[in-house]
Amino acid sequence: MKKRRPRGTAALGALVALVCIGAGRGEEPRPYDPSRDPARDLSAAMSEARRDQKRVLLEVGGNWCGWCRELERFVRRDPDVAEAIRCAFVVVRVNVSPENSNARFLSAYPDVPGYPYFFVLDAKGSLLAEVDTDDFLRGEAYDRAKLLAFVRKWSPSPSRPDAKPTGG
Repeated sequence: MKKRRPRGTAALGALVALVCIGAGRGEEPRPYDPSRDPARDLSAAMSEARRDQKRVLLEVGGNWCGWCRELERFVRRDPDVAEAIRCAFVVVRVNVSPENSNARFLSAYPDVPGYPYFFVLDAKGSLLAEVDTDDFLRGEAYDRAKLLAFVRKWSPSPSRPDAKPTGG
């Protein structure tokens, strides 16, 4: 079963209401901060990416999104996946929520069909790829091999940090 994802502010509001019903259980990851300025975060990330020869991964989602929180839990529980992402990317989380939709920032990118959603940027901020995280699912869970394949595909070459990926 494919995960259901909102396609507009009305759907977003309805989903927020439904997801919040179960949000009070235990320690839920809250990786998205509505008070952050994604433009400022991206500028800092590009500087770090140039310095460390990495790419920038814009992760668009919200704390209201069960699949966003599940992705955070999945990465946190798998040190190999977490390390692979850390070595290849500077991650910038872009919050989308009723508190802050970051619509102005996101207007510079293609429409986001659902959450979480990735944009891969080079160290200069140029868009290299947009990635639907549905691609990382196997059944009803995120798949380690698929996430690691994504990281390998979009990891910059050590000698050319902004080179296009080779192969598949």
